[in-house]
Amino acid sequence: MDIQLDPKSTRHRVAKWIVGMALVIFGLLCLWLINVATAEKVTQMPFT
Repeated sequence: MDIQLDPKSTRHRVAKWIVGMALVIFGLLCLWLINVATAEKVTQMPFT
């Protein structure tokens, strides 16, 4: 008696891809916020 295997669902692959892309975007956003917070404000003009 052979066991019949169901074909793999693409739903799990799509979910993993979406979660991975969300993590990448979140990481890039965090890096950008750190860069903005620590950047020197060279472009600011003095009021005097």
